[in-house]
Amino acid sequence: MNDYAKLPRRRYSNQEKLSIVKAALSGERSRAAVARAHDINANQLSRWIKEYHQGAAWACGETRLLPVTVATSSARDDVQLPPAAAPARCDVEVVLNSGHTLRLNNPTETLLSHLLQVLT
Repeated sequence: MNDYAKLPRRRYSNQEKLSIVKAALSGERSRAAVARAHDINANQLSRWIKEYHQGAAWACGETRLLPVTVATSSARDDVQLPPAAAPARCDVEVVLNSGHTLRLNNPTETLLSHLLQVLT
């Protein structure tokens, strides 16, 4: 029986991946040698390098957020809003760093809320 089947999957932090990819791209050693030195499969290293070149989130380091100001409802009490119109049909398209595109046809508010929670 294969002893590897009993072992749990190894997890690498974003910093570890980035360090291994940079070592492979430095040209000092072959990609296969870098993979062996870190006890990972060369195909896994090739995938990480591809993700790195495509701008994967783990390769970007720090996540930058935009500043947001939340106004209290009392500051907007004097604003007259037009009557609510029938909800318009909308399509949402999200292009992920991996290159995949997620298309939602007329999503509900709940679905959009969940999507924003997952993506942020």
